[in-house]
Amino acid sequence: MTGIRHITRILAFLLLLAGTAAAQTSHTADLPDVDAESARAPAPAFVVASLDDSTSYLANESFSGQIVLLDFWATWCPPCVEALPALEKIYKEYHAKGFEILSLSFDSSDERIRRFRTKHFAMPWEHGRLAGGFGDVVSLSFGLQNIPHYVLIDRDGSIITEADELPPEELREILSAALD
Repeated sequence: MTGIRHITRILAFLLLLAGTAAAQTSHTADLPDVDAESARAPAPAFVVASLDDSTSYLANESFSGQIVLLDFWATWCPPCVEALPALEKIYKEYHAKGFEILSLSFDSSDERIRRFRTKHFAMPWEHGRLAGGFGDVVSLSFGLQNIPHYVLIDRDGSIITEADELPPEELREILSAALD
């Protein structure tokens, strides 16, 4: 497993060095207008090992054609855990329309996340773990400074919005506009 994590980090680092994506982000509180959509920054490139399928990786391309919410979190983070019931409801409402979530955990082990999902919240979406926490290449490419942190990416791989807090009403409003 250590070899897979090492390869994941190397691949992500190489993607970043190759300049496949800008590390710029867009902080928007309101829905963007048409001009703002064309000016959206592309999401930084990322590659993580899937927590649910040890033989596969999740990358930007894994979500092509979908709107994806990157959920940077940890089981030991109270605000992260408090947001999960609303995220599960929103996921169930919008998943069939093309919405996906990728939760990227800062936990110390895959097993800890699996136990949490079994005992507390199913979180029926994609999962990965950032073994390096804030020093992980993915965390660095997104400029993370704290968790929870959310990055909503459109069908073309550009950032719609990014925030430490993403109220459920705001997420629903953005998803309704983007998916309908």
